[in-house]
Amino acid sequence: MNAKDGIHDGIETREVCYRCFKPKVVCICENLVRVKNKTEVLILQHKCEHLHPVGTARIAVLGLDRVNLRVVLPDENGRFTCAPIPLRRAGLLYPGEDARDLSQVCEDERPDQLVVLDGSWSDARHLLRDNPWLGKLPRYSLSPTAPSRYRIRAEPSTESVSTIEAIVQSLQILEPETQGLESLIDVFDSMIDEQVEYCLSRSKDPTSRREKRPRQREDQSIPAGLRGGLKRVIIAYGESVPHPGVGRALVSWAAVRIDDGEVFERFIVPPPGATFTADRLELMGLGREQFHRAVDLENFKKDWRRFANPDHLLITWNRSTLDLFSRTVGGEPVGFFLKAIYTNVTRGKCGHLQEVVRFENLTPKKLALTGRAGKQISQLLAVAGFLMDK
Repeated sequence: MNAKDGIHDGIETREVCYRCFKPKVVCICENLVRVKNKTEVLILQHKCEHLHPVGTARIAVLGLDRVNLRVVLPDENGRFTCAPIPLRRAGLLYPGEDARDLSQVCEDERPDQLVVLDGSWSDARHLLRDNPWLGKLPRYSLSPTAPSRYRIRAEPSTESVSTIEAIVQSLQILEPETQGLESLIDVFDSMIDEQVEYCLSRSKDPTSRREKRPRQREDQSIPAGLRGGLKRVIIAYGESVPHPGVGRALVSWAAVRIDDGEVFERFIVPPPGATFTADRLELMGLGREQFHRAVDLENFKKDWRRFANPDHLLITWNRSTLDLFSRTVGGEPVGFFLKAIYTNVTRGKCGHLQEVVRFENLTPKKLALTGRAGKQISQLLAVAGFLMDK
């Protein structure tokens, strides 16, 4: 899942890992071991932090079993608003006069869910300001025993730490019996060491300096697995509903196999406790009659294995869809997400899928799929074809 590096027209390009978003020479994936945390962690990430080369939230997303990341984009008024998320016994990790030291909170008052704001301190303040529902959550702070180990980004005070350090320290307080949390800090330390070493080595090598001129199209990255075209690709889209145990529960999954045009559509029996309202059904473009033919999770997995063989590459629009699917069927996320590829290729900002279709003046073809899924996958196909022509 890497974009090849090399020299094109005198400009050096670097191989990039599309899982951790870091150059392959400093990729952190092989050092990560999944930690089975009990406290659900919700990360609200300011858009400026998304894909930041030395951001640390990705370590939490790849390393924790119970974690959910939401990237918050600005609305038409420039405010970073995020719709309230169903929470239970949640607490916001954010310092302040009204914040309680998490280590001093008795066990029966501790939160079951932890909300963390990811971005610079200015970004975090904007997220808190623009989302009044966050201000209604109980607030907790940490009292680090040592300064942050984040040597390549400055923290505003000795008490401030990076996102991954804050998450790990919080979980060590809330669930000290959980094994492997320290391994996430080891990965963090390794990432910082390798980044520093890499930057130093490049600063001493005059041949490594890039010529400062606009990049040509051929220098822009398409993942190596997609360079041969879309023949082995499956493009997919899923619908989910809130669930108190796992955050989101997958309730429908639709896909199209590029090589023969075969479509896949299954509705999944919602797990007990899932929030399934008429408004949500309307948003999906579905009715309850579709779920009269829903299959249970085991039969869904069997049907999917018959449709998708191991040689196929899975493409979704964003990481959260791929992560949700992987948690549902089991195993690590395998595939690509088109939003990141589009951003890499165009070297520009990327909004919602429909905005990209409109901006690039694409004409999606209709598919025989139900509800919103048909429209989404047809748009994904249009964007994928557009990128392959680059």
